[in-house]
Amino acid sequence: MTPDFSQHARQLDNALQVLLDSKPFLISLQTGKDHFSFDQNTQLLLTSKRIAHESKVTILQETQRGRFSFAVHVTRQYLQAMPSLRLDLDLSQWYTVAGNYLEDQAEAVQLALSRTAHIQARVGELDDLERYLEQWDRVVERHRSLQGSELGITCEPRMRTILMNRYGE
Repeated sequence: MTPDFSQHARQLDNALQVLLDSKPFLISLQTGKDHFSFDQNTQLLLTSKRIAHESKVTILQETQRGRFSFAVHVTRQYLQAMPSLRLDLDLSQWYTVAGNYLEDQAEAVQLALSRTAHIQARVGELDDLERYLEQWDRVVERHRSLQGSELGITCEPRMRTILMNRYGE
């Protein structure tokens, strides 16, 4: 994608249309740029929302460095402004950006966890696993309490057994 916002917006719309041709049930996007303004990124998010509504395909926004959702404190602003925004949460991205486990941003993390529909279960070192599991547990508990709510989890092969033992099939 280009750094030019107008061209970027056209490319996003075109890319989503191409993806929809494959009849997906879900799309996870790394939307926008960290250097686009709040209004520009919001416009891109509204494009994906419109396309999701028209196509009846769920579109999630992945937390990713370099995108609108590069850090928890920034993502919080979008979540507050857009109540329907749902995340594909990769905590490792935010931990890397912050250089810590976000203990000082607990409210923002909690808001993000409440809007998470998919978890990217990646960890740098298994020594850090408990920090991730604590956050993932909150998402799993929330989804289990919601009737008909589905939660996706993408994991590394080494995580599969750990997650199956913890959350079941």
